[in-house]
Order: sequence, then C-alpha cells, then structure tokens
Amino acid sequence: SKPYVQEVAPKSTATQPSPTVQNTMPNSGSGDLSAMNPFPTAPAPVAAEINITLDGLDESLASSNWQIRKASYLFLQEKILAVLSNREPENQLSGDDIYSSLDDAIVKALGDKNAGALDSALMLSLTYSDCCKSACLEDTASRIMSLLLKGAAFASSRPSTLRTTQELVFKLVEVAPKGSSTADNIVDLIQQYGLKAKKPKLVNFAATLVLQLVQAFGTSVFNVSKLSAAHETLVGSSNDKIRAVGIEILAELCRTFASKAPLQALVDKLKKSQQSQLDSLLDKQSTATPPSRCLRCMRGVQIATQSPEEALAALQKNEEEEKLKRFATRPAVNLLQLLPQTCYTDKIKEVKWSEKVAALDALIEAGGEQPYKILDGNYSTLLRELKQLLSHTHYLVCSKALAAIGMLAEGVGEPISSDVRPLLSSIVPLFKDKKVGKAVMSCLDQMFGKALRFDQFLCSNDSFLSSLDEKKEKNALVRKSVLEFLHRCVVSSGTDG
Repeated sequence: SKPYVQEVAPKSTATQPSPTVQNTMPNSGSGDLSAMNPFPTAPAPVAAEINITLDGLDESLASSNWQIRKASYLFLQEKILAVLSNREPENQLSGDDIYSSLDDAIVKALGDKNAGALDSALMLSLTYSDCCKSACLEDTASRIMSLLLKGAAFASSRPSTLRTTQELVFKLVEVAPKGSSTADNIVDLIQQYGLKAKKPKLVNFAATLVLQLVQAFGTSVFNVSKLSAAHETLVGSSNDKIRAVGIEILAELCRTFASKAPLQALVDKLKKSQQSQLDSLLDKQSTATPPSRCLRCMRGVQIATQSPEEALAALQKNEEEEKLKRFATRPAVNLLQLLPQTCYTDKIKEVKWSEKVAALDALIEAGGEQPYKILDGNYSTLLRELKQLLSHTHYLVCSKALAAIGMLAEGVGEPISSDVRPLLSSIVPLFKDKKVGKAVMSCLDQMFGKALRFDQFLCSNDSFLSSLDEKKEKNALVRKSVLEFLHRCVVSSGTDG
C-alpha cells in the first residue's frame, strides 16, 4: 500500500503576512477633506516565504509562530517520503537518515496546541508510523498514544483532525511486530485517559475508536480482558450513546465465541434493558465481523478464520498468561514481619473458639491475595502451633488451621516441604469429619505441586499411603477421600507438579 498522504502534496514553504499601511491623505491638489478616509485600511498582505532548512530545523520546530512550526512538520514529512523514494512503506527507514532528532520531534509536534499546526503534525506522525522503524517499538507507540489522548487531538471538533487521529491509531496497531503488546497498550491508554475523561466529546470519540479497532482488526488482535474492561467502563456511562457502544463491543466479543457463555459474568451485570439490546444486536448479526485490516507482520501469511472453539481456547490461554504475569511481578509477602502487627499472637492464646478463629483469620489475611506468594523463613513454630489446633473440638478452628497450613504450603512452596510433610499424619484422618472434609482436600491441593511432589505423598515411610490400607484405616470415607485426592493429583499433574 502507498504511504498515507494528503491529496495535495505538502509544501515545505509557507507565507507569512507582511502588512503595509496605505497613505490615507487625499491628493495635494484636491483640497477636499471629504476624500480623506477616516479608517485607514491595509491592502492585501505581501507574502513572505518561510524557508525551512535542515540546518535551521531545530529553531523552526521550536518557533513561537505556528506557521513556521507547520512548515517544519511538512518539511519533515517531505523528507521522509523523499528518503522512502517511492518504495512500499514497511517501517524500513531509520530516523537518523531523515533527522537526528526525529523521534523527539514527533513527540513535540503532537503536543502542538494550534489546530492548523496540529493537523500537519498528525500527518507527519502518520507518515513516520508507516515508514520508520522506531514506530514499531511499544514505548514509541505508547508515547504517541498518550500525547494524542492528553493533547488536543482526541478532543478536537475538526472532522479532518479526528479522521487523521483515527488513522494514526490504526497505523500504530497495524505496524506492531509479532508478539508486541502495542494493541493492548493502546486499549489500556484509551481506557485510562479516554473513556474515563471528563469531556463528553473526547469520551465519545474514544469509545467509538475502540469499537472501530475491534471491527477493523478483529477481536483476536486484542486481549479479551482489555476489551472487557473497556466495555464495563462504557456501559456504566450516564450517556446513552456511549453505553450503546459498550454493548456493541460486548456483542462483537459474543459473536467471536458464538455464545454469550464465556462472557456470562459481564452479561449478568447488565440491566435487563441492556441485555435485551445485546440480544437484539446478536439476532441481527450472529457471526463476527470479518476484519478489514491486517497486521503488517501477518501480510502474505495464510490466515484461517478462527473458529469459536479456537477463540475460546485463545481466551483461556490469554487469561492464564495474564495470571502468571501478574503473579511474577507481584512482590512476596513478608509474613513473619507482618504477623506481629496483627491480633494473631494475642487471640490465638484465648480459650474461646471464636477468638482463635479471629486469630487465624488475621493470619490468613496477612498472607495477602491468592494465589499466595510468601517469603521463605522459619515457620516451624507457627506450623507446630497450627498442628495443635487440628485436634480442636470446634470444626471452624480446625478448618481455619487447615486453611492457614495450605496458605503457607502454597505461598512458600518447596523450601517449607520438610516442615509440611510431617503434618500429613494429622491431616488425613480429619477426612472422617464431614464438616472439615472440604478444608482437608483444599489444604492437600495447596500442598501438591507447591510444597510436596506426588512421590512425596506416596513414600512408604509415611502414613499417607497406609491410609489406603483397609486393615490400617477402617474409615471408608478417609480411604475414599485419599483416593479422590490422588486422582486429582494425576489429572492436574500437567500444570501443578
């Protein structure tokens, strides 16, 4: 495709008015004062050319005269096209071949507050995004997107400015390399600075743009969680037109999966009138909108239409990757440091079962969010204390103690295995109490693949294996529950251990 340029080729020169004042006195021979014009007027201004050169470009770009800045942007755009030399734009140009500070110039240009100059800055940025390597970088795309949202582009009332802004955003998505997060970063920034903005005009443009991106590139280019977040923001708007856009985004997601089921949590949050609106959209169009644009990195690649099953599998994979990414970046909780700041130490010593439950709740709360991620340390004393509570007569105390043990096993992991494994002989017999059976199974699940491997549960020295022997373990519920747990371990061994 040819680079996106204006219909009329931009010129690197502009005219600056140079006003002159005409003599308003009558001819000396006239003597007629009535011929004198009491309101002097200037004739048509004599144009003075604005010449932009590479040597003086730094000064021209920083000029206080918007016409000089505009001419500078047009000059740079011409320079990019000249270096491209009628070749197909494929982000093959280096910014240094055009202007040593090109990347910074683009950033400053998009911050221009003059409407006329901004239009030229947007055209320059569009040509830059189409032709230059730097535009493919996630950081560059995010900087450009932030300036569009925080500057005058998104809030403009000029149709031409909005059209070029839309095309620039599309181009940033289009040129992103394989594996890039640019598309999701763009939706994130629109969500943060566009959909939540105070200016209705800006919000409306931002909302429509998200929908247009989904329709143009297809939902597979974007992370469903990002689009879901945008949908939830939009349907919560007080503006009915913006709410309608949010419903349309959800409808496009439902079409991708050929069902509302994968997104049922979002559907359930809608008002009944909005659910009816969604159903109406799906009745009118049941299949996903075919993408009208393709990522540049996928050109020439035979792309099969994604089936609903493949889309659902991709959704589940993305959600799992997001969880792993969040877990990896989340700092581990220093539980041994936080615990003394809670009521645990005081209340765990109380006789009343309710006080002990409160103490254990404080301990579990101090462990942070799930999945647990806790710093390694010396937990021997704490685990001995929890082991004693397993024999408490009240099932809630026992259940909470099991939850705390499971939290430590999951959060600390393998380093705590030598302290956790001896607890199995006290934990397994609790299966006989139906009130704590679920808590026992949950505790063992948290141990498996985190603190203990499968073979460690089956060691012949351990009482865990002997619990399967009918001669040694008379309670059928215990034997059945242990077998169920071992089956769960085998089924989940691909992901947990």
